[in-house]
Amino acid sequence: MANTVAGLDIKYETMEYKDGTGGIFRMPGQFKEANITLSKGRFKGKNTLFEWLSTISLHAVDKRDLLISLTDETGGELLASWSVFNAFPTSLTAPSFDATSNDIVVQEIALIADRITYIAH
Repeated sequence: MANTVAGLDIKYETMEYKDGTGGIFRMPGQFKEANITLSKGRFKGKNTLFEWLSTISLHAVDKRDLLISLTDETGGELLASWSVFNAFPTSLTAPSFDATSNDIVVQEIALIADRITYIAH
C-alpha cells in the first residue's frame, strides 16, 4: 500500500502533418510511457518492492498490471482507480536516516508502464 503516488499521467505523442498549402495539422500518436513513483513508510518485515526490483536481469523483467485506487479517509469507499499495464520497477530509493529526527522513514519505487486507464467510481 503506497502512501503517495505521483505520475498517473495519461499522455500521447503528437504527430505533425503539413499539407501542400503550408497548413500544419497535429494529430495524436502513440501513448507515451508513464513514469510512476510510489512512496510508502518503511516497516519491519518482508520488502516486496525490493524483491520485485531484484527480479530484473539483462533483458528479463517481471512486468505486472497494477490497480491504484484512491479511497475516502476511512479506506472504505473507492473514489477513483487507475489501471496500470505492463509496469516494472526502474529504481528503488532507500530511505534517508536521521537519528535526531522522529520523521517516518520513507522508501520510493519508480515504475515505468506501457499504458494507464482511468476508472471513475
